[in-house]
Amino acid sequence: MTYDRDLTIALDFDGVLHEYKEREENFPTPGGKPVPGAKGAVAWMGQRYNLVIFSARANEPGGVEAIENWLQHWGFPPIPVSLEKPEAAIYVDDRGYRFDGSFNGLLSFLVENPKPGRWEKNA
Repeated sequence: MTYDRDLTIALDFDGVLHEYKEREENFPTPGGKPVPGAKGAVAWMGQRYNLVIFSARANEPGGVEAIENWLQHWGFPPIPVSLEKPEAAIYVDDRGYRFDGSFNGLLSFLVENPKPGRWEKNA
């Protein structure tokens, strides 16, 4: 199989790489552990694609440095951290909804799942 090294995968930080339930007291410094499997997945993807992290945490004063320090502490390779949504082939986010071109599915989902924050299908 051939992979396209020119493609970028954008990874959200909280909930994708970093275990995150709610805003921590010492925000923007991350206090949680890596999501299980994150280091292996990052290693695999990093050999085949460009990776970039995007996170609302990065917009806080000291946020980019806090993410970079957390990555280093947990033994992740250096990954660029973006303050804005980067151009990417794929966005990996724990709060995302895959839009299929029709608002009908989105509106149905919101009716079935009216609570804000992290949604689980039919939760």
